[in-house]
Amino acid sequence: MKIPLVRRREAVRPTWAGWLVILAVAVLALRWLAPAAYDFLAPRSDVHTGILAIEGWLPDDAVPAAMERIRSGGHRAVYTTGGPLDYGGYLGEFRDYATAARATLLAAGAPTGSVTAVPAPRARKDRTFASAVALRERLAADGVRDGTVALFTSDTHARRSRLLFRRALGPAFRVDTVPYPSPRFGRNDWWTCSEGVRSVLSEGIAWLYSALRPPAPGSEPPGGLPAP
Repeated sequence: MKIPLVRRREAVRPTWAGWLVILAVAVLALRWLAPAAYDFLAPRSDVHTGILAIEGWLPDDAVPAAMERIRSGGHRAVYTTGGPLDYGGYLGEFRDYATAARATLLAAGAPTGSVTAVPAPRARKDRTFASAVALRERLAADGVRDGTVALFTSDTHARRSRLLFRRALGPAFRVDTVPYPSPRFGRNDWWTCSEGVRSVLSEGIAWLYSALRPPAPGSEPPGGLPAP
């Protein structure tokens, strides 16, 4: 008795014309899906009232837009958020993104006393949630129990930040996002550069993870570590 080790199977493959059609369909689908994916991750609400919360890890490119918000005078208070610096903490006086961002805004012309830094503890994961919890506690200490929070953040990070800040602050606060667009890619061309692809794909995956496994709204950030 012979046991066959291989077998012949007929396969259907596209012709060159078929490959052209597949490529054309893929390009058209990408042209439609790429802006939709960007818009989903970067919801925008042009709110100019309530509290302005600025995520401190934003790049210097975002400073002029943040200053425009501060100078508009529509927000009753401005807070910067963020945990320990990922790099450079041993080189200067700043140890966290919140404090560094406040100093940056003051150097850019923000009035002294107009910006409050809210440092967050070091967290093993859910660092954005840790920042939101720290803001919640600071607002409670300042006697702010409800209101609107305009969250100034990066474009593709906006939906995830909004999800986590809403969860941490609770239903008494309305959280809207003011996403700062990257100067290196946009909604119609993010897929043409590696930075845009990394940003959209990583933030999409991170948002899905946060949506499926959200941290407990009334807890401290899970996996928290003491700040150095």
